Amino acid sequence: MFTLKTASLTDIDDILRVEKESFAPEIQESRETFLQRLAVFPDGFIVFEHEKTKAGYLCSELWDGIPAGTEIFSVGHDIRTSHRQSGSVLYISSFGLLQEFRGKGNGSRLFCAAVRRLVQKLTVKTVVLMVNENWKNARFIYEKAGFQTYAVFDEAFPKGGGVFERGLLMKADVRTIAAAW
Repeated sequence: MFTLKTASLTDIDDILRVEKESFAPEIQESRETFLQRLAVFPDGFIVFEHEKTKAGYLCSELWDGIPAGTEIFSVGHDIRTSHRQSGSVLYISSFGLLQEFRGKGNGSRLFCAAVRRLVQKLTVKTVVLMVNENWKNARFIYEKAGFQTYAVFDEAFPKGGGVFERGLLMKADVRTIAAAW
């Protein structure tokens, strides 16, 4: 059984462990980035607990609209320049789950539960996220929740050595997401 709770400073080491297990080093967020996100928008940062284990997290921010460029989607971007407390667009900046909890449907359930919790608390009309084109399991979770590709960015995810992978900006209307649940 999983519980969802608002993240706190005491969760930071567990969040970093999930981050390390979930993402390649080139795209891992730093401690400072997560601390900044906790300070600016704590209600948008959710931790998933299974018994006494922090199994994963979802962090987000609110925007006034969907930006055209890719800079705002970059690793370590400054939430202080993009977050608008009254924004109508919820941007899922990161979602991770420890490997031991993957492959059992937990990703879909936890992602949907976290997004549902956020959209019920906030005045949000649209939810967006960026996903690597090659992350088929993550894309499955998002598509199952009602997300569709909105834009494609050719050099969104650094892979190392000057190589990049394509990123898909995915978007869902809150009503579409609710229907998918």
